[in-house]
Amino acid sequence: MRRRKSSKSKMYIHEPKEVSRQQLINQLNLQYNFDFMKDKTLASRKLIKKDILWLDTIPEHITKSVFNMSAAYVSCFFFTSYICTHADNKITKDNNPKEPYHAIYDIPVSKFCEIVGTDTYEEKNILFTELKRVNGLSKVIDLGDRYGYLPPFEIHFFSKNKSEMSLQELQRMINTESGFPIATINIKFLKVLYDRFLHHKVNYINYPVKWPKLVRDFCKRNNNLLTTPEAIMKAFTYLNIFDNAPLPRKNINVYEMIYYSAPGAIQIKNGKWYLRKNARGAGVLIDTFAALQKITTEYRNILDFSLDGILIPFDVRAEDYENLTAAQRVSIVLNLLDFTNGILPVRITRNKFTRL
Repeated sequence: MRRRKSSKSKMYIHEPKEVSRQQLINQLNLQYNFDFMKDKTLASRKLIKKDILWLDTIPEHITKSVFNMSAAYVSCFFFTSYICTHADNKITKDNNPKEPYHAIYDIPVSKFCEIVGTDTYEEKNILFTELKRVNGLSKVIDLGDRYGYLPPFEIHFFSKNKSEMSLQELQRMINTESGFPIATINIKFLKVLYDRFLHHKVNYINYPVKWPKLVRDFCKRNNNLLTTPEAIMKAFTYLNIFDNAPLPRKNINVYEMIYYSAPGAIQIKNGKWYLRKNARGAGVLIDTFAALQKITTEYRNILDFSLDGILIPFDVRAEDYENLTAAQRVSIVLNLLDFTNGILPVRITRNKFTRL
């Protein structure tokens, strides 16, 4: 008798690390590069100038806008990673080396929304209006040995009668129709970010399906946080990208992590990182860690590891630390960061993730 698949069989996705790195790229990448060849320890990374090699076109101006990947892009990356994980037979692959995209055709909007965790009419309205707005915009793409400047996705939207919809039509129909007007979408996505995973099924990070929704819902339940869903997701991506050793502790360059997650909280002077000396900077750092500790513990059955917390200095007894006020704990962490120039030891639990 044929064994029926578990209902949990598709509760995870594998996100290729090339995709994860792309979501962390920002203006700093074009100014500096970390020299791993001379010294691979986090504590002694050195900033060096990087020669920029471009593929085809170059941005006219290197501004924050050519890097910014809004929540709409996160949803596209997430859905594409899901298809590559669970249904790569749905991908129309283009083997022409001059064609930068593969494609997924006739995607039901209901399926797309289910995977990315967009449930309500209002959420769909916001997401698809933003998708139409950013569709086809070129962004800086990290190709490994060089950079490209081209759209990470090309998306086409179709109504129930199979006609393609413009942004104006979409907005008009959202305001007048009783049901959501988009029936299907086509997505073209960059080969370079997914091909290694598609060919070899290696070098990926595990996430739960609806990961963006899980983080957004957590922030709604804890609406006094100084951090944001985007900062939390990028911080966890950073922790995964630089996770190279199967140990129960990690040394994290917190300043670098927060820069990639919430760049406004960090200053860089003469190649050194500094946390801005204000309540907002400290709040983003502490709240991001606290959120990750709670969320990764809750979903540890699907994640590669969960964050247990910051390791306190040896000269502070655990029982004494537990009796301190929140402000006193924050002060200890900030003083430790000043002393170590941003390097912070954290404790983690390695989870025995199984492909369900």
